Amino acid sequence: MVLRGLTEQDKKDAIVKHAMDVRLSWSLGNYFSLCRLHSKAPGMSAKIMDWFMSRERKRALKSLLKAYRPSLPVSFVQSTLSFPSREDTLSFLSQFDMKYTSDQSIDCKASQVVSVNASQ
Repeated sequence: MVLRGLTEQDKKDAIVKHAMDVRLSWSLGNYFSLCRLHSKAPGMSAKIMDWFMSRERKRALKSLLKAYRPSLPVSFVQSTLSFPSREDTLSFLSQFDMKYTSDQSIDCKASQVVSVNASQ
């Protein structure tokens, strides 16, 4: 295995440490940590992570909709999934045809059916 071949000096390198943290977060299903690591990725690591972050954010959104009934503030989704702006968050959410409450929070019950169908 590649990880066994790493020396202590290799493990202290910022990019290698970041990659190991990403692997750990991903394997544990810790979307909060994974999104934070994506937003603080050193070098070109974020570009590599872009290949799978959309899929992981969709999975995270599905979990959030199940856990935060009856409603989920868009600002919470933005901070939890590490989107840089509200516009980026709304752009991500727009692909799922989310249902919103009067205070611009996501209606979790009405949106869960939409998210389940969209993630398949």
